[in-house]
Amino acid sequence: DRFNGNDVEDIVLANFEVLPDNTIRANLSRDNHLRIIEALWNHHPPALYPQVQCPVLIMPARQKSDWTAAERDERRAKSLAVAEKLLATSQIKWMEDSIHDVPIQRPELVAGTILEEIDAGFFG
Repeated sequence: DRFNGNDVEDIVLANFEVLPDNTIRANLSRDNHLRIIEALWNHHPPALYPQVQCPVLIMPARQKSDWTAAERDERRAKSLAVAEKLLATSQIKWMEDSIHDVPIQRPELVAGTILEEIDAGFFG
């Protein structure tokens, strides 16, 4: 990967203010963070899927070696099946052996996958 540890550190630290004593403080207040979590919890994306008219490339992360993920994978499979059913045009490309923040962990994989789908004509 072309990103090194310093790049990732810079990306993560962009979420914080480094104080004069070299401690950090989150840019996002706890109250706002909790509001975002509540909004995500109450949000129901499938209700919006039928309105989406452009092709959607879904790139979920998956770690095959994570033996604790069976229940999460089952829920994810159900969510993806709903998305495939309700989105006019969609395709799923698994980001294998990846964590949640795939663009940070494996930017070349994300970019390469998108370019492959552009070349294949998926986006029109």
